[in-house]
Amino acid sequence: MSDESDNREGWTGMGIWWMSAAALIAAVVIGLAIVLFLPRNDKDNTGSPTPSTAPTTPPSSSASSSPSASAGAGWAAGCNTSVGSTEIPVSAPEATWDPLGGSSVPVSTTYGPSKVNGSLRECYQHSPAGALFATVTIMTALGADPAGAGAIARAQIAPGPGRDKAIEEADAGASDPAAAQTIAAYRFTSCGPDRCNLDAVFAVNGGVLARTSLSAVWNGSDWQLDAAALSAAGVSQVDQVPAGFISWEPGR
Repeated sequence: MSDESDNREGWTGMGIWWMSAAALIAAVVIGLAIVLFLPRNDKDNTGSPTPSTAPTTPPSSSASSSPSASAGAGWAAGCNTSVGSTEIPVSAPEATWDPLGGSSVPVSTTYGPSKVNGSLRECYQHSPAGALFATVTIMTALGADPAGAGAIARAQIAPGPGRDKAIEEADAGASDPAAAQTIAAYRFTSCGPDRCNLDAVFAVNGGVLARTSLSAVWNGSDWQLDAAALSAAGVSQVDQVPAGFISWEPGR
């Protein structure tokens, strides 16, 4: 085993994150999705992604508990033609939950996806809530459907560093077992019309909690996942949902 076996934030040159036995449970499963974004020679890339636009400050807890079309002028619509609030949601958005492999993904007639072809789910509202639905769904789908991960990566990973490697890894893992991972909680760190950044906690195998950071990039028509930002963030196991996160899971 590598000397990094006890380093919870290090990845080896082969893209495998070594850690304690308990944390390894989370890494093996959620890693089926996350490893797609980890360049095999980029284990020292542990910096935090930098927002490309001025961040939108999350509203106080006294604000409306869900996004509202009247809050903010709204950003230009894309393939999801609805125009929504520019406010960051301070409580879990309403959603129905579709099964996807052993996982569940959120669906909304407002926030998206408005175009669904199996595990490829596209066209999210150009809003913070739409970015939330997009990042969570893309991450989940990559692990839930290894056979379809290549198509998802090609359509929903933003151009830039790490995209080609992500596609290569997705194609190579087409016969891998599916990962059971469903969103448990989230916290926005910043959001603007071109990029939204958030921290997310996923329930893996129905119990183990794994935390990572996700970034959505607007391509002029839809939200895409930023592979480079995810690679920099890595993943860590947590014992419980951290303070300041908003619980969001099936049944809520």
